[in-house]
Amino acid sequence: EFRADVTPASKVDTAKVRMDELLSKARRHIESGDIPGAREVLAAPETAASGPMTFMLAETYDPNMLASWQTARGSTSADAHKARALYEKALALQPGYVPAMAVLADIIHVRGFRGFDDETVNFAEAQRLRLAAAAIDDSVGELQSSIGVTRLYWQDDFLGSERYLARGAELAPHDGQVQ
Repeated sequence: EFRADVTPASKVDTAKVRMDELLSKARRHIESGDIPGAREVLAAPETAASGPMTFMLAETYDPNMLASWQTARGSTSADAHKARALYEKALALQPGYVPAMAVLADIIHVRGFRGFDDETVNFAEAQRLRLAAAAIDDSVGELQSSIGVTRLYWQDDFLGSERYLARGAELAPHDGQVQ
């Protein structure tokens, strides 16, 4: 007798609905400036295996995101190392998750530029990540912004960057890189 261990569609749908509800709740906390409240929602045990939930949790520690959300200074602590670890976890949980690939490409790129790692190696790795992300889904605003910022500031491609930055702003108007 053949038995497949398959999760019933209704159970999958229920889990997806629950994750969507939690993402919405976390977004409401962020929009109201309640970053600790968003962290509490996103760090709940039921969200631990979700790439998008872990990604959003990483954003609540990311100094760039906190600045773009204009959170009150002193009310929420940024932690760049924790943010990076959570971005990496989000990508490990959901390989090919384009927003995580874009942010990690930026982090790797800047670490090379700032001398924390080998510049040539990091620039190549960041470019590889961006190209792989674009091959998966080029409609992600954070990816378009990442490419645009790279072309503008690191490659001095002023004309070429405009297209990517405009598309990034259109697709992800709250992305800190394009504000």
